Amino acid sequence: MTPQKLLALMENSIIKTGLLKNTSVYGRPEKLTLTEEKFFKGVDAKGKSIPIYNLKQATGSGDEFLSYICDYKRGELHYQILGREANFCFTITMNGCTFGVGAAASDGTVMVTHGNQADVKDGADVPSGDMFAKQRTLATQFHGPDVMLLEPSQYRPTNKENISTFGIWMNGAWNFFYQSYQVVGSGQMQLNGLFPFKTNMLTG
Repeated sequence: MTPQKLLALMENSIIKTGLLKNTSVYGRPEKLTLTEEKFFKGVDAKGKSIPIYNLKQATGSGDEFLSYICDYKRGELHYQILGREANFCFTITMNGCTFGVGAAASDGTVMVTHGNQADVKDGADVPSGDMFAKQRTLATQFHGPDVMLLEPSQYRPTNKENISTFGIWMNGAWNFFYQSYQVVGSGQMQLNGLFPFKTNMLTG
């Protein structure tokens, strides 16, 4: 998998990251693979059919590539250190969480976080402004004042969008993007687009 191929996939298909498991070792990449989605059918914004894939840990069959994983757990903040052992980083599906990117070290190493401060009612998450404020405060306290945040107000304008957030090492730095998609009917998902997450330390 090359950075160019991944970006092309993200522009022309839906890549779901909800089946990713949390990483086994912080700071080390794992082998991932793409498998075809069996239940949902995909369409782009114009209604054209597009494929849907699930990203998950590889089992030794099919195409594999190395990627860092930034973990997720409801009610917690998790981090990952992105070095030079892999060209990619993914985190589990975001639909109300906050993703933080710290300032890059001199060698390009970056710390990223996936934060969730879910308000729970009757066993279900209840998104709220207070919840999002808590996530912002937690990420800022963890990273320091130079953190760049990808927050629900940016990526979830209608409160229906899911996003696959990822990083790619290219042009001598970690660059970050998110793919937005949503359920639009019974058994159907629509790709809303691929968007760059602008940070303050990229050189490419």
